[in-house]
Amino acid sequence: MAHPTPAAGPLPCQENYFFDGTQRELEGQRAVLRLRFYNQDEKATITIKGKQVLAEGIGRASEVEEQVADIQAARQWLTQPDAMLTASPLLQSMKDKLGLRSSLVCLGGFRNQREVVGWEGEVL
Repeated sequence: MAHPTPAAGPLPCQENYFFDGTQRELEGQRAVLRLRFYNQDEKATITIKGKQVLAEGIGRASEVEEQVADIQAARQWLTQPDAMLTASPLLQSMKDKLGLRSSLVCLGGFRNQREVVGWEGEVL
């Protein structure tokens, strides 16, 4: 039986921040808006996750992700989240569908460090 082995290289550090409209529009649709930073300022992404469906004990949700070109601007979105609505092509195209008619608020976040392992010749 194969066992996971530590992969070479640094462990990715992530910062995850979550947002909703002031009227809790995303919560009402069971959607999630996340801004994630990788290794402090190496990369940033915006992710919108849709309503989760539970089938046979496994939860699945649709997910759309966009890489942020200006990481320093993304850092400013933590204190000025409304700027994300106009700067992100993904949010511009989806804000009506998501019902985001009000301002955004940052709900908080967390940091984590992911361990990268090798498994049967693959990096997980």
